[in-house]
Amino acid sequence: MRVFVLLLILIIAACDLQDSLPADKTETLALIEVLELDIPEPSGLSFDESDGFLYCVNDPPNNKVYQLSIAGITSQILSFQGNDLEGVFVTGDGQGLWVIEEGLGKLIHLDENGDVLEQFTSDYQISAANSGFEGLSQTWSQTGFMVINEKAPVNILHLDSSAAVVTLYPVDFATDLSGICQGRQVDEYFIISDQDQSLFEWSTSTGVIAEYHFDIEQAEGVAFDPVNGIIYIVCDATSNLYSYELTQG
Repeated sequence: MRVFVLLLILIIAACDLQDSLPADKTETLALIEVLELDIPEPSGLSFDESDGFLYCVNDPPNNKVYQLSIAGITSQILSFQGNDLEGVFVTGDGQGLWVIEEGLGKLIHLDENGDVLEQFTSDYQISAANSGFEGLSQTWSQTGFMVINEKAPVNILHLDSSAAVVTLYPVDFATDLSGICQGRQVDEYFIISDQDQSLFEWSTSTGVIAEYHFDIEQAEGVAFDPVNGIIYIVCDATSNLYSYELTQG
């Protein structure tokens, strides 16, 4: 009888455990739309939650900052012209936007018209001018920046408000990195790799949370609309803007 009761308890416990297991939450990256931009060689990308516009920078020789509608229409070209622009982040609080110069390791604060408000050069040592700062986001605490160093080596950097390195995160999950933006949860970020053709969800505390593959040649910038759950990726090679959503697989 004791053996029977013990077996019964084990069976019930196993059933309870099975019932308590979470359902399959596997997600896939689903393409929504592809739009052609009138911007040559677009690179960094950022979404402004306050007005629903996207901001984009492009490579030399233009080195300009563009405001776009989510339909891919250029509505404004800011007056600023950089040296080798690769990343952009819109503060969304009426305080303008930030851009980065790849080989110079410089962060530049612009107002809404493109006038320079302030600029800082990071103390991070860039090994090659064409393998330097490639993407930019503000930290969730809004007290500093998250910057990606493209390669040689591949690093994620937490910089303070004056662009000094606070924390360096060596990367072993991607061949290179080309874009970064804030993700779905606090201290999480979406990061893309051009060479690996992948989107990563990454956390400062746990590292890579998930990886999604896409078929884009030279994916250079990523932005996220948290209200509508839309991920935007811009392609340098074709000047296309891709929109995706994460769906349950």
